[in-house]
Amino acid sequence: INKSLDIFPVPVKDLVNIRVSKKLTGRVEITLLDATGRVLNSEIVHGQIHTLNMSELPKGLYIVKVSITNVNDVIQITKLK
Repeated sequence: INKSLDIFPVPVKDLVNIRVSKKLTGRVEITLLDATGRVLNSEIVHGQIHTLNMSELPKGLYIVKVSITNVNDVIQITKLK
């Protein structure tokens, strides 16, 4: 998926944007996990761009998992502040 997926800005302060290429079709599920693998948020999204609000989370390392149909991509992001 990686070439068809953008996550920005990295590192994150409050909001992180996830853009999925139009080339990818199917059900898109975005899951936010903490560094221990605990699921903090998971949702099915529609459209090419989705924004996660991370403003209430403490600074640290997080994992964004994007699942499109049967393909998974996992990206580590750092939350500042």
